[in-house]
Amino acid sequence: MDNDKRGRVPGREESEGEGAPGDGELTGGTGATPFSPPGPLPAELANWRVVEIEGEATPVEQDEAGDVGAEGGDAPLPGAQTYPDRVDEVVILMLPKRAVTLTPGESDTLSASVMNNGRRAAVFELQIEGNVDPAWFPDLPLRLALQPGERKTVTFTVSPPRLPAARAGDHACALAAHASAYPGRYSRAGFVLALKPYSAFRLGALQPEQVTASWWRRSATASVSLTNLSNRRAEFLLAGADRQRLCAFEFETPGDIYPQPGRASVWLEAGESMLIDVTVMPRRLPFVGLFMQPAIYRVAARLVDGEEESARQVVQGRIAAAALVGPWQLAGVAGLAVTGLVGLGLTGLLVLLALRVGVSRPAAPVVREEPPVVALLVNIDQPLPTREPVDAGQAVAPAQTGPEVVTGGDAPGLPVIQPGQVTAPGAPAAAQPLQPAQPLVVAPPATSGMTYAQMFQEIAGRYDLDWRQLAAQGYVESGFDAVAVGSQGSLGLMQIQPATWQEWAPIVDATDPFDSYSSVLVAALYLDYLRAELGKRGFPQTEWMLAAYNWGPDKTFDLLASGGTWDDLPAEVRGYAADVLRIAQSIPAN
Repeated sequence: MDNDKRGRVPGREESEGEGAPGDGELTGGTGATPFSPPGPLPAELANWRVVEIEGEATPVEQDEAGDVGAEGGDAPLPGAQTYPDRVDEVVILMLPKRAVTLTPGESDTLSASVMNNGRRAAVFELQIEGNVDPAWFPDLPLRLALQPGERKTVTFTVSPPRLPAARAGDHACALAAHASAYPGRYSRAGFVLALKPYSAFRLGALQPEQVTASWWRRSATASVSLTNLSNRRAEFLLAGADRQRLCAFEFETPGDIYPQPGRASVWLEAGESMLIDVTVMPRRLPFVGLFMQPAIYRVAARLVDGEEESARQVVQGRIAAAALVGPWQLAGVAGLAVTGLVGLGLTGLLVLLALRVGVSRPAAPVVREEPPVVALLVNIDQPLPTREPVDAGQAVAPAQTGPEVVTGGDAPGLPVIQPGQVTAPGAPAAAQPLQPAQPLVVAPPATSGMTYAQMFQEIAGRYDLDWRQLAAQGYVESGFDAVAVGSQGSLGLMQIQPATWQEWAPIVDATDPFDSYSSVLVAALYLDYLRAELGKRGFPQTEWMLAAYNWGPDKTFDLLASGGTWDDLPAEVRGYAADVLRIAQSIPAN
C-alpha cells in the first residue's frame, strides 16, 4: 500500500508500553513493543457520524439526545441480525448463512468455520444462544480440537418440531464458540430462524353425547372442546346443523365477531384450548308420543385460511324431544277410562237387580240406556322425511391484507450515502474459485441508504474482522475519500494498488476501484488472506496484518523468514499500524 495518501492523521507518533492486542503478546519470540493510543480521536470520528458526500468524508451533527437529524436517529442496517455478533481475534468463528427458513417438522443443515488464531492448542465448543429451544439443534453442543492457526469447518442440523411451541415468525439466535484454553474469549455469530406457519387443530367429542329437550325446558346444552394445534394464532368458525333442520343452534364463545344464527367465531393462540357450550333448540316439540326418537345433529369447526384437507372437522351428537303427553300420561288416561267403564257396568248391574225384585203392580217397561262410549284418539306426531338440506353456509373470511410496508424517511441530515454519490459495481463477472484458506465470498449489495459505519460493520462481519479497525484503516488510508489517488498510483478509499485490485477484485465481482463499498470489500478480503498467511507463520496479531497491508506481503514474509522482529520494520510502517489501532480503539462500539 502507498504511504503517501490524502487524509492521513497528523502528529502520528510511535508509542511504547506493555500489553498488545490479540493473544496477550506478539508470538514468535520477537520481543515486539506493543502500542497504546498516542492521542485523542480526530474530530471527524468523535461520534462516528460520517458519510460520504462528493467523495469526501463529512461529519454529521448529532443532537442532544444522541440521534441524527430531527426525526429520531439512525436508520436500521439493511439485513442486520437481530442477535448481536461478537468478534474475537483469537477465537474466530464464521457462519456464512445468516437466515434459515423452515416449516416446523423439516430440517436444514448449516456450516460454520472455527479458527484457532492463538498460540495454544485448544478444544473449542460450539453452542446455540437466543430465544430458541436448544433441542431444535440436536448436533449442538459440538466440540473440536484445533492447533494454533488451524481452521475447521463443521455442520449442524436445525430441526424445529411440528408443535405449537415452534411459533411461526422470526427467532433471533446465535452460534457461539469458546475454548477453556482462552478464558474470557469467545465469538458469536447471530442468525435468524424464520419458521413458516402451519395449520392443525382438534375438535373434541360432544359431552354429553345425547341431550333432551321438553316442553318445560325448550333447549339442551352440550360442550365441545376446540384446540389450536397450529404454530400461530388462528381463527375458527363453528356451525351447527341437523339433517332435517329440526333444530336451531347457539354457541357461547367470547369475542364472537359473527353474530349469525347457528354460527360462531373464535380466535385461539398456538396450543390454546377452549371449551365451548353448544345450545340445541328443537323448533317443534311433539304433543303426544310413546317413545322419544333421538335426532342426530352435527357441530362443524373450520380453520380460516387452512389447507382444504385439514381445515374442517365434524362431531355429532343426539337430541331427544320429550312429548307433552308421554307414556305415563297416556297410562293415566287409560286407567281413568277403564275405571269409568267399570263404574258404568256396576251401575247397570244394580239397576237390573232392582228391577227383578218386583211388586204386584205390573212392571213398567224398562228402558235400557246404553252406556256412553268413551273413545281416545291418539295422534302420534311423526314428521315426514324431507329432502336433504343444503350444507350450512360458510361465513366469508375477512379480506386478507398484505403486511404494512415501512419506507425510510426523508428527514434532513439523515446520514446516508445517496445513490449518486456511491456507484454500485458493474455487471457481476463469473466468480473465481478461492484458495482453501479464504472464506466464502458474497456479492456486494446495493449501498444506497447505508452509512459508513453500517458499510464497515456489514463487510467486517463477513470476514471476521474488527469493523472499527477496518474503519480506522480507511480513514488513515484516504480520509474517507472514495476517489483518492496516491502518489504511487494507489486507488480509492482503501488505497489499493492497481495490481492488487486486478488480482483480488474479480473474486468479489467488483469492477469500480472508486466505489466505496467495492474498495472496502476487496480490502477486507485481502486482509483476511494476509491474516491467514501470517497465522501459518506464527504471527496472527492484527498489527502484523496491518504492516503487511501497508508495506506489502512479500517484504513482510521475507523479513519474518530471516528472523526479523517488529523493531526491524521501517518506522513509517510501524507508525501506520499504530495510527490504525489507536483510532480503532477510540471509535465507539455502538
